[in-house]
Amino acid sequence: MRQILITTLVMLLTLNASSDDFSIKSPSGEIIISISINDNISYSVKYKGNIVLNPSIIAMQVDNNTSWGLKSKISKKETGLKTETIAPVVPRKFEKIESSYNFLKLYFKGNYQLEFR
Repeated sequence: MRQILITTLVMLLTLNASSDDFSIKSPSGEIIISISINDNISYSVKYKGNIVLNPSIIAMQVDNNTSWGLKSKISKKETGLKTETIAPVVPRKFEKIESSYNFLKLYFKGNYQLEFR
């Protein structure tokens, strides 16, 4: 009986301490963004294998009772590749700029979302 109780407690602690980890790469593969979600949302950035941004927490306090990014639960995720044409407002050498990127969009319980590009 005692062993069942201990096993159950270990399983509950493991489930409670679990985190969701995601990563997204640039189309060239040179930039990698790593995202970790547990008690908070943090991300880090590597360029050509070198860390350029150490793990940093993302959070926003909307009002006294609402904070986004703390104890967040993911309800859905979306990934993909997007290509778009940008027409610069300030004249440049090129009339239009082609942009291509991979994205990861995370939807959270509490009706907010976070997109990494």
